[in-house]
Amino acid sequence: MWTLKEIADICDGQIHGGDRSVEFFVTDSRRIHNPQRTIFVALKGERHDGHLFIENAKNSGVASFIIDDSKFIKGESSFILVKNSLDALQAIASRHRHTFNYPVIGITGSYGKTVVKDLLTRSLKSLYHIVKSPRSYNSQTGVPLSILDMGPEHDLGIFEAGISKPGEMAKLARIINPNIGIFTTIGQAHDEGFADRQEKILEKALLFENSEVLIFSRDNEDIHSNLTRLYGHTDKLIADWGYVNDSFLHIIEKTESRSTNSITYCTGGKIHSIEIPNGSEYDFENYMFLITTLHILGVDQKEIGELLDKSNQPAVHLEFTRTNYGKGLLVDIGPIDGPSIRTGIEQLKSLVEHQGITVILSGHEGSPVANDRRIREIAQACLDSQVVYIGARPKALSESIPNLRSFLSNEEFDESIHSILDPQKAILLVGEWSPSIIALLSRLQEKSHQTTVTINMTSLVHNLNVYRALIPEETKVMAMVKAFAYGSGEAEVAKLLQYHKVDYLTVAYPDEGVTLRNGGVDMPIMVMNSSIPEYEVLVENELEPELYSLLTLEAFIDHCEQNSLKGYPVHVKFDTGMHRLGIDPTDIDRVIQIIKNTESIKLVSVFSHLFSSDSADLSLSISQINRFEKLKASLEKEFDDVLFHILNSSGISRLPQATYDLVRLGIGLYGYSGDIEFRKNLLPVLSWNTVISQVKKVKAGETVGYGGAFVLKEDKMIAVIPVGYADGLSRKLGNGVGSVYIDGSKCSFIGNICMDMSMVDVTDISSLPGDKVELIGDNISLEEMAASMGTIPYEVLTSIPPRIKRHYIFNG
Repeated sequence: MWTLKEIADICDGQIHGGDRSVEFFVTDSRRIHNPQRTIFVALKGERHDGHLFIENAKNSGVASFIIDDSKFIKGESSFILVKNSLDALQAIASRHRHTFNYPVIGITGSYGKTVVKDLLTRSLKSLYHIVKSPRSYNSQTGVPLSILDMGPEHDLGIFEAGISKPGEMAKLARIINPNIGIFTTIGQAHDEGFADRQEKILEKALLFENSEVLIFSRDNEDIHSNLTRLYGHTDKLIADWGYVNDSFLHIIEKTESRSTNSITYCTGGKIHSIEIPNGSEYDFENYMFLITTLHILGVDQKEIGELLDKSNQPAVHLEFTRTNYGKGLLVDIGPIDGPSIRTGIEQLKSLVEHQGITVILSGHEGSPVANDRRIREIAQACLDSQVVYIGARPKALSESIPNLRSFLSNEEFDESIHSILDPQKAILLVGEWSPSIIALLSRLQEKSHQTTVTINMTSLVHNLNVYRALIPEETKVMAMVKAFAYGSGEAEVAKLLQYHKVDYLTVAYPDEGVTLRNGGVDMPIMVMNSSIPEYEVLVENELEPELYSLLTLEAFIDHCEQNSLKGYPVHVKFDTGMHRLGIDPTDIDRVIQIIKNTESIKLVSVFSHLFSSDSADLSLSISQINRFEKLKASLEKEFDDVLFHILNSSGISRLPQATYDLVRLGIGLYGYSGDIEFRKNLLPVLSWNTVISQVKKVKAGETVGYGGAFVLKEDKMIAVIPVGYADGLSRKLGNGVGSVYIDGSKCSFIGNICMDMSMVDVTDISSLPGDKVELIGDNISLEEMAASMGTIPYEVLTSIPPRIKRHYIFNG
C-alpha cells in the first residue's frame, strides 16, 4: 500500500487534494478493478492523451491521479502533478524494485522473450513463488506496471524488456535491474529504429549493465562478439551455450528422434544427457536458454529433468473460444493471481458483449494461492464478478470472497453447471496446468471440427501499431473487417479494434455490419456495397453507406428525405483509375450540387482506391493520387470537415505523401504486405491446423483419390486428414503440388483434394492418427500456400469458411 505523499516524494510531485492510500497503478481507464485503491496515471503518447480519460476513471470511482497537465486538476479528487507522468511511473517502479532482494531474471531479444519466460515459469513454479511480466508487458509502460506486481511473498522475478529505438533500454534497466540476464536472439523486428544491427544489439545489452550473469547463444556470432566485447572484461559470469568447446554449456551431441531431441552437453566439468521435445530450431534454442538458466540457479541434474517435464505442459495464453454456457470462454492456464485475473477480464471486455463475467478458478493440490496478499489480490480482481472455485479451497479465500461458490471436483461442479453459469455472461477460466483443468476446459468448450484456425490477437495489435507508427498522429485509421475479417472472424476482430481505438471499420455488405452491431460493436462502420432495398437496414443499424454512383447518391438522399432524416453520415467514392465502383471525376460538379441541395446527409469522407500500390512501378498509383488531389481541391472549397483518403495497406508503407486525413488498413492488419522488405515488420496472425484421421499402407499400382488418376509407382504410407475444398483447401494443391507439415517434415498432398478430406504422403516419417498437421503456420507460410495455389494471400485467407472454428489467443 502506498500513500500519495510517498508517491509524490519519489517522483518529485506536488499533491493537490487530500492524502490517500492506493495499491494499484493503472494507465488505462478500461482496466480499473478496485477503484478505491487505484491511482490512474495519465500518460501522453504520440497518438493518445491519458488526461482525456480522467473523467472516465472518476466515473469508475477512482479518486487519485498522477498527471503532468495542471489544467486537469479539478473537483474533489487528489492529484499528484509531475513533470512527466511516464517518468514518474518508471521512478515509482524503480524504487519498488529496489525494496526486494530476491533474484530477478531480465530477458531481452528480438524474438523468444515470452516463450523463454513461460518455459522458466512452468519449470520453476514448484521451486519458487514467481512474479512475472503479464503476457508481453515489455514496453516503457508495461515494464513498470509488471514490476509493481512484485511482493514480499515472491522469491523470483522474471521480466521481459523490449525496445524500438535508442535510449529506451537504459530506462528499463534501471527498473528491472536483473541479477541474471538472458539475450535470446536478434532479428529484423524494429530494425527501422536503429542505424544498424550492431547498434540494436548494444542498446539491448544495456539491460545487463548491473547483472551478475549473462546468458546467450555462443553460436550467434553477432550477439557473442558484441556482448563479450562489452562485458567480457567485467566480473560477470558469461554463461553462453553452444557447440563451441569453450562455451559455459558445451553441446557435445544432439540426436533427433520422432518426438524428442536427446542432448549430451558438458558444463561445470560434468557431462549430462537430457531429452527435450523435438520441434523447430527456435524451440531448441528456447530450451537451451531454459537448461542454462536452471544450471545457473543451482538446480541439480536429476531435478532439471523433472522440471523440463513440467515445462512441456502446454501453455495456454488467454485463448478465446466458443462455449455453450455463456457469451464466450477465455482460458489462461497459469498462476491463479490478481494480475492474471485482471488481464483476463480486460481481454473479455475487448472481445465480446456480455452482461457480466463468471471467473472459474481451477485449483489443485499444491496450487500456490494460500498466502494472504495473493488471496487479497484475487478477491480485489474478482470484485465485480461471479466467482467459482473448483478444488480444495483455502479458507481465507472464502472469507475474502463472501459469495464464492466452491466445489471439490469437476464432477461436483458439473451437477450444478446449468444453474451457476449464466448464458448472458462471459467465462474466464484460470488455473495451473493439471489434468483437472484440461478436463474442465474440454467440458466448457463448444465441440468443434478437428480442423481449427488460430488467430493471434497480440500479433494483430502489433501490426496495427506498425502502421500507426507510419502516419501522423492526427491521421485516422479505418480497418477493413469485410469477408469475415479476412478469415479471422469479424466480430472478435472488430471488438478488439474498437478496444484499441481504431476510428472506423469497413465491411462489404450490410449483413456484415448488422453482425457487428449485434456483437456489441458501436463504432462507425462504413458499408462498401449496399443496394437500394437495403438502405432501411443501413439506417436501422446506424451503418454508413459508400455511395459510388450518382444513382446511389440520389437514391440514398431520397430514402433519407422520405424518412425525415437529417445529416445522415455518408462516404462518396470516386473512380480514379481502377474502373470498378466509383463516380467518374467528370461528374464532380453534379456531386457537389446534389449534396449542397440537401440537409438529409452529411458528407463524412471522400475517397478512391489504389489498384497497383504493391507494384514495383508506382507511376500508376501516383497518377491516381494526382487525379484525387484535383478532386480534393474542388471539394475542400465547398465542404468543411470532410475526411479524404486513398491509401490502402501497401500505400501506407510506400506512398506517405498521400496520407491525408485517414488511411484504410486491410490485409496488412492480418500480417501480409506485397512489399517484401516491409513485410518483415509484420507478424502472421492466422495459423491453420488439423490432425491425422487415419494412416494406411497403399501398394504400388493402386490409385489414390477421386478419378483414379494418381497411380502409385511404389508402396506408400498415406495419411488422411479431415480438411478439404469445402474448408478452403484448394483442389489445385492436390497431386503433389502443395504440402502440409507433420512431425518436422513437409508431406505432399497425394491424389485429388476431396470435399471434406485429403490425403498426404507420410512414407518417410512415422505418423499416427491424432498427430498434428500444419496447413499454415511456422513452417508453411501463407505466402507459400498462396503460391502453391497459384493465387494471392487474400484468396487463401478469405476462403477458409466459418465452419472451421476460430480460436483466439493473446501471447507474444
